[in-house]
Amino acid sequence: MKNRIQQAIVDAVGSLGVQNTSVDLSVPENPAHGDYATNGAMKLAGQLRRKPLEVAEGLKEAIISGQKGSETPWLAKVEV
Repeated sequence: MKNRIQQAIVDAVGSLGVQNTSVDLSVPENPAHGDYATNGAMKLAGQLRRKPLEVAEGLKEAIISGQKGSETPWLAKVEV
């Protein structure tokens, strides 16, 4: 599952027009913060000259859109 999520993030980053950028995917210490977390928005904000929250929303929408072609969506929820 982690590899699939990592690939969804890479695809989402690419959809924002950024190539060859690595982002971390980790398990948060606090379970209330979800199953996985990424630093993608913070890392990309400077490159894109956008606020991290705007980048995070863009990544979220790209990940959700990437699931729409799938018969069975495999992510229950994507949150910012």
